[in-house]
Amino acid sequence: LAVDRNYGENETDFFNCVSFGKQAEFVEKYLKKGIKVLVTGSLQNNNYEDKDGNKVSGVQIITSDIEFCESKK
Repeated sequence: LAVDRNYGENETDFFNCVSFGKQAEFVEKYLKKGIKVLVTGSLQNNNYEDKDGNKVSGVQIITSDIEFCESKK
């Protein structure tokens, strides 16, 4: 998920999203780069050690609802 910042310079943040079941099938079938969507979900820590033993920390969004935010072209 790419989120443009509304302040400062033109910067974009990228977030990993995780979907399951029918919602995952929806994502695979209908979503592609550039489509505007509204995502509802919960944040979850995604901390782990890589193969070299370095600690890696991050956040992922576990989706509960995804809706289109633009009309069909």
